[in-house]
Amino acid sequence: MKKPKSSIKLGKIGVKFRRDVLKEFVFIDTHDFRRLDLAAHCLDRIEQCREMIESEGVFIKDRFQRQKEHPAVKCERDQKVIFCRIIRELNLDIEAPKENRLPSLY
Repeated sequence: MKKPKSSIKLGKIGVKFRRDVLKEFVFIDTHDFRRLDLAAHCLDRIEQCREMIESEGVFIKDRFQRQKEHPAVKCERDQKVIFCRIIRELNLDIEAPKENRLPSLY
């Protein structure tokens, strides 16, 4: 199957991620390419949030001059969760867990 172009405008990190994944894995279904695009887009968003947090700080002052968490921190956290879920759905984990460990009693 021919590799379709990304349906989302991606930044440098997203383009590199998409290209690297397509070199290593073969996708058959069209919706998997869309998921891959969404994962690449998540990486771009994470980088945007990280840059904003680095420039403005993790905490900002609200209109009452009280410290609060920068909104980009929540956005970054959400994008990381979404990215991990997409990777899991695409079954792109690098390797399976070494062993299934039973839960301990204590």
